[in-house]
Amino acid sequence: TCARLCATFASEGFLVLNVKYRLGPKYRHPDQLEDIGNVLKWLNKNKDSYKADTDRIFFGGSSAGAHLSCLSVCVATNEKLRKSIGVDFPVESEQVAGSLLIYGGYNMESLINSGFFMIRTMVKSYTGTANPSKYEHKDQISPVHHITEEFPPSFIIAGERDPLFGQSVELIEVLKKKERPYTELLFDRSVKNAKHAFVNFHYRDCSKKAYEGMIKFLKSNS
Repeated sequence: TCARLCATFASEGFLVLNVKYRLGPKYRHPDQLEDIGNVLKWLNKNKDSYKADTDRIFFGGSSAGAHLSCLSVCVATNEKLRKSIGVDFPVESEQVAGSLLIYGGYNMESLINSGFFMIRTMVKSYTGTANPSKYEHKDQISPVHHITEEFPPSFIIAGERDPLFGQSVELIEVLKKKERPYTELLFDRSVKNAKHAFVNFHYRDCSKKAYEGMIKFLKSNS
């Protein structure tokens, strides 16, 4: 589903890795972060072959991918969280240039009450419980609790017609409080096509604005 978006970034001169990760319920947190860490290891080994600038890395994704991208940035920029999770994540805070966060979930405890389709099943698949407040590693899975002064610029995209819209608003409030730089592209309810997964439909006007905004963000921060 991300192939077109990745190709668009690549056509602008960026090296893009389209990352797959193991899925729940068979695989649970932090297996997905371990997979991302393994991709980073691969990148470090092969950076010369691909002329990769590993001092300017962006993490990006939509929906669950946005959650993992935001959490990955937190792991890279928050040593306490990195040690708590215990995954091999070979990237330091100064290497992270920014993040593209597209209608993701950033606070598991409020996410569970978002009304998003099958959200309790999804959270249970990810953690083993539909009640994040009772999850043994609840202190690891909500990026909003791990934003530090090292957190890099982020580009946040969401539409008010998406049940997860409040998650982006919550993240923005935390970034404001922590005085971290961010760019927002939020569509109100009048934009009917700005529903969950809208960037997959590249021909929509709101999707075109998202593409343009993300490319501008990547270029301005690299």
